[in-house]
Amino acid sequence: MELGYSSEVKWRTFNEEAGDTVGEKWRGYRLELLGIELGRYSSLSLPTESLEVHEKVGAIVQTPDGYSIIRPSLQLPFTCIPDHEDLDLIIKLCRIRAWYKESRLYSEMRPSPYGVRRVTICGLEHEHAKTDLDKAFEGLDLLRAARKKLGRAKGTRFYARSEFVAASVRVYRGFYERTGEHPKARDIYTEMGLSRAAFYDALREYGLHLNDIRAAALNG
Repeated sequence: MELGYSSEVKWRTFNEEAGDTVGEKWRGYRLELLGIELGRYSSLSLPTESLEVHEKVGAIVQTPDGYSIIRPSLQLPFTCIPDHEDLDLIIKLCRIRAWYKESRLYSEMRPSPYGVRRVTICGLEHEHAKTDLDKAFEGLDLLRAARKKLGRAKGTRFYARSEFVAASVRVYRGFYERTGEHPKARDIYTEMGLSRAAFYDALREYGLHLNDIRAAALNG
């Protein structure tokens, strides 16, 4: 058994250059992400009583035709690893490791469903220098950054004009009612599951301005 799971589960391993996937400051580190396949997003069903909760956290939006999933990872109580060749797969993150160059020491994190993460430095039984240990300790911050990045929306959602207007107005109004402040563009496109570029591209394509969204949200 691996990490307490049955030998029958399907494991997936992803190897990444941290400088490419997490940030330039982590150039020289490499990551190993270990996860298990649990099913497919397309097979998830949402009970009626959960729709409001998922809409609040931005996992779904209500459209004239029903509900549309925009950030499926938010529907699940754990961090998922995206498979960019099969985005419909649910791959639960079970462990992340980080190595610096050829060092035999590595940092490890094991996420927990209860929010407590086990972090440790491994490989200390091997001969190593102080530099190796320093880099392994820095790697703990890399693991936290990598896990946080996995939880972010990719901003790949596409909205037709009517959906875009309805969703942006709903997000604007909800933010204003919660905080008493007018949301910035970033607050809106983040909640909609869009990147900054995709949000402004949609505004241009549909002949809209942020003021139009504000007016519709406050006067509707």
